[in-house]
Amino acid sequence: MDESMRSLMLLAIDQTICVDDFERLQDAIEQSDEVRNEYLAAVRLCESLSDIAGEEEESLTQSAEISTFGSQSHWSLRSLQLMIAAATAVILVGGVAFWFGHQDGSRRQKQMAVGGEATDTNSTPESVIAGHATLRRSVDVRWEEKSGSYREGDVLPAGVLQLDQGLAEIDFFCGVTLAVFNAALNSDELQNLYEQGRPLGY
Repeated sequence: MDESMRSLMLLAIDQTICVDDFERLQDAIEQSDEVRNEYLAAVRLCESLSDIAGEEEESLTQSAEISTFGSQSHWSLRSLQLMIAAATAVILVGGVAFWFGHQDGSRRQKQMAVGGEATDTNSTPESVIAGHATLRRSVDVRWEEKSGSYREGDVLPAGVLQLDQGLAEIDFFCGVTLAVFNAALNSDELQNLYEQGRPLGY
């Protein structure tokens, strides 16, 4: 028997053989008694080695359990000491953090009581916009005289506004867009605005 057949046997026992090589080995086992006997001997040898390795591993596991049992009392005392030290550290850090937080909170309450609001030099007053909408775009707009004059981008004040002529597209701060037009605006101008990519709601 040649060495290539022995290597196929080892590959089959390791279960790493490819399909073509397995078929070749199977044909050789069926045709030759020598190949069949050597394959069976190799399989028995592999099984015996696996049994011996399993027994040694079990023996090592038992001896490791015996050695750890003797040191368990040492480790449990050590882990208890570590847990107590960790709990003490957490309580200490938590107490210090609470103290600092409490001090900062009482300082803020004093500032609020004295001035009505905190007088922090880093804070800037919040800006407030008077109005509810902005004028996004306008075409040939003439506002009523009482309404005033607005350009694109202006914030529109609360109250009644009236157009005498033209089209105004208004963006409300709540997210709604409104197109308002007067009869003086013809349909061609509306179509031109629509084709520019801004569908208008009426």
